[in-house]
Amino acid sequence: CALPIWAGATSAARSADDARAALARAERAAEVAPAHAEAWTLVATLTRDAGDAERAADAWERAAEHSPASRGARHLVDAAACLDPSDGERAMALLERAVELDPGLLSGHVALTRVASVRSAHALAERSADAALELARAEGLEDDVRLDVAVLGGRAAQILGHREASRRLFACALEIDPDQVEALEGVAAAHFADGDHRAARLVLERRIDLSGENPQLARQLAMIACGLEAEDHL
Repeated sequence: CALPIWAGATSAARSADDARAALARAERAAEVAPAHAEAWTLVATLTRDAGDAERAADAWERAAEHSPASRGARHLVDAAACLDPSDGERAMALLERAVELDPGLLSGHVALTRVASVRSAHALAERSADAALELARAEGLEDDVRLDVAVLGGRAAQILGHREASRRLFACALEIDPDQVEALEGVAAAHFADGDHRAARLVLERRIDLSGENPQLARQLAMIACGLEAEDHL
């Protein structure tokens, strides 16, 4: 019996002039049939477009409760997008639920990497970045997004002292942008910590050739000198 109400709200939503009326009808539809995910997605869309992020997130979350797992996971990602960065803690919790519902949801892992990085949840950022990059092999992902995820994951791994993970994630970033400064410095640091001074030197020489400020130049030159000394060039 609620379907005609929801259908009428959908039609009203097509007209910007009737936005408030459409929202009222959508909310009425959700009240009459609260188990209809479609009604909640319409409420979420309309409230989001009206600039009410909190109510939109609530509605996306209600839609997720009444949807199959994979669709519910996408609704939770939409909910988190409304909140971030206004409520990072809640956004992160929603995204964790999303990837639990659908571990193969690429957009969920990308968003979780970013939010976890902002929240200094380093282990979660590293894990999500790994998952996102692995999924991206099959699904594809824009280079700029893949670069951002790889750098954030590498940074998190570096903070945690996970040298191999940081080297691998930063190396992914360098495959996309060979001149990405943080990735170059991160790979070099991992090589140097492992005692592979020659590998560190080769990466750092590329780094110091880049234009722009380099606050770490003195340290990098010292590391390069260690590499040259190890090769008997000094």
